[in-house]
Amino acid sequence: MRLNFWTLFISAVLLIDDHVAFGGINAWTPIGPDGGFVLALAVHPETPTTVYAGTQNGGVFKTLNGANSWRGSRGLPDAAVNALAVDPVTPTTVYAGTEDGVFKSVDGGGSWASANSGLPFAPTVAAVVIDPLTPTTLFAGVFSFSVFGGVFKSTDGGSSWTAVNSGLTNQAVVALVIDPKMPTTLYAGTSDSVSGGGGVFKTTDSGTSWHLVNAGLTNISLNDLAVDPVTPTIVYAATDGGMFKSTNGGALWTPINAGLQGLSLFCIAIDPVTPTTLYAGTNNTVFKSIDGGGSWSVSGTGLPIPVFVLAIDPATTSTLYAGAITSRFSEGVFKSTDGGESWRAMNAGLASLRDRVVAIDPGDPATIYSAANNFAGIFKTTNGGESWTPSDDGLPSTVVSSVVIDPVTPTTVYAGLPGDGVFKSTDAGVSWHVANFGFNGEGVSVLAIDPVTPTTLYAGISNFIIGVFKSTDGGISWSALDNARFGVVETLAIDPTTPSILYAGTSGGNGGVFKSTDSGVSWTAASTGLPNPLEIGRLTVNILVIDPLDSSTLYVGTSAGLFKSTDAGALWRVANVGLPDRVGILALAIDPVTPATLYAGTASRGVFKSADGGLSWSAVNTNLTSLTILTLAISPSTRTAIYAGTEAGSVFAMTPATSCVATGSRELSGLVTTRPHRTPTANVGITITGPGGCQDTTFTTTDGDYAFGGLSKGTYTVTADRDGCVFRRSTRTLKFRKADRLANFRGICTD
Repeated sequence: MRLNFWTLFISAVLLIDDHVAFGGINAWTPIGPDGGFVLALAVHPETPTTVYAGTQNGGVFKTLNGANSWRGSRGLPDAAVNALAVDPVTPTTVYAGTEDGVFKSVDGGGSWASANSGLPFAPTVAAVVIDPLTPTTLFAGVFSFSVFGGVFKSTDGGSSWTAVNSGLTNQAVVALVIDPKMPTTLYAGTSDSVSGGGGVFKTTDSGTSWHLVNAGLTNISLNDLAVDPVTPTIVYAATDGGMFKSTNGGALWTPINAGLQGLSLFCIAIDPVTPTTLYAGTNNTVFKSIDGGGSWSVSGTGLPIPVFVLAIDPATTSTLYAGAITSRFSEGVFKSTDGGESWRAMNAGLASLRDRVVAIDPGDPATIYSAANNFAGIFKTTNGGESWTPSDDGLPSTVVSSVVIDPVTPTTVYAGLPGDGVFKSTDAGVSWHVANFGFNGEGVSVLAIDPVTPTTLYAGISNFIIGVFKSTDGGISWSALDNARFGVVETLAIDPTTPSILYAGTSGGNGGVFKSTDSGVSWTAASTGLPNPLEIGRLTVNILVIDPLDSSTLYVGTSAGLFKSTDAGALWRVANVGLPDRVGILALAIDPVTPATLYAGTASRGVFKSADGGLSWSAVNTNLTSLTILTLAISPSTRTAIYAGTEAGSVFAMTPATSCVATGSRELSGLVTTRPHRTPTANVGITITGPGGCQDTTFTTTDGDYAFGGLSKGTYTVTADRDGCVFRRSTRTLKFRKADRLANFRGICTD
């Protein structure tokens, strides 16, 4: 269901004071861990303390204070941002080149809209440049190993694009620069990984025709290009085999690698005031030249390796920003204020990790483990997300698929690694040791721990032949369950009251649910009612959760939607009302005390909440900038916070709204009709927000009516919403004193 402006507004203004600085009731706040792979940087031309950072997963982040703090933006897909360009005349206009095309913002990065008309389908845009004299003219470099790449031009600010590839025999464009004084001249750098060879192409007629300018260029695998802003016939090329310089507009190139021998060059930045001062990002930190590339020296104290992108403050050129793409805690944005002599990380709020694990200490809800599987490792917070520290000493890899905590001894923690099996910590994540005896190099996709006997664990394997391993001695030894060879295991769930009953959700051609009633000795299929993978091509059961008070009630999130069983998996029924069509469910979390309340994380539409055991759902996405949800977790003891691990924004936290129902004796009801004949209209979402920020959502019946019972006195806001419908008064405010109230809605629907 789409929540309209008023619903979002109401949720956003109900602020609370909590241990974590959450955005409010039913409003999300990013809590870290901070950092991520930074691929693009752009500095505001007039206010250089405003900087934009494009990340591998998390869209675009913006700082207004010189990188002291960052904030994410909405409207971008969870796709790598490879390039950023700020309009030099109207700097509130910003363009982002992503792996899903070009996006444009006209409000300084606050919101984004696709600007792909005329571009190939889902293009990987590696570069965007703006004509400095006519900034509605843009050029985009599209990387493709086919005829769908090359250079595209727009003369209307990105509203439409046309290919300008005549003479461009290699269309795997990775870099694009424009002559600042003669903007009809551009250079395109290409990869040599396709037929036709790579190198540098040049146009002097705004892309109408291109010609190869490779003379002297002994390495033709380009990564970046830069034009001298004062003498634009001087051009630099960064390649996999070093740095090259041309002083005649690309007619002839000369290697300038004194001090750079053996390095791959990823990026170049030229001091706009003193253009003989250059900076090069390499696979081994940053190097600096003060003689136009004649010699280079290390300029990377405090920087990780490698450095993928550099940007210079145009007003104070001793201030630089670097984007790092290495792993663990040394990734993100780094800043130098002394011309590159020293650097420090500046990532507060820049949370763009791909976080697929959130594990909450059952005895201390402020202690949380987070694991990102884009080479970031495990992080731990002991203060509810206010700060995080790495927690992976002893792990052989920073790619982690699962973390489980011993419910009896929470200092004992287990980690599953996709390529390295199981590791165990007995000191709350300070150190880890291998717990793999019995494994044969299999990768672990998921772990589950017996809630009654926590020395018993199960490991789901990413090998489609093996299935499940089991340990009964706290991970000291493992054995394969011979009858569990039913495919890649994506999720495991143990019955909280009868731990000999467990469920496995699998993927692929044999995707479905499997059940064991004898601690994994034998398994039977329990997929009746789920889509047949042979009929739909593939089914992935991503997550299975069990009602903690009624273990015969189960929910599964699949690639085909959400399903519910009330008979311990014997039969499944669709439970998708209010959820978006054809969107996979990747995560589920169930309230441990009020299990009729549960949350679903989707593949691209954010988080949805149900207060009626899955009968109906409504979106709860206020302030959520990454809408692909990989995991959800509810604080087991306090239930005051729900956490979402996202594809592109690390971990978000939200304080759920309490229910307005069952707090009094009054009833709010109504009828929804639509033209032309005032027809009662079903499946209209009705959301009420009442005293103290309580909130509930229901849907109209086939008779068009709805009702909320057991309400207390006070003021309520009532909102009607349904895709394809417009209501004359979609939001109404009512005051309850003694009598019940009616709130009818009238509108028109296009479907």
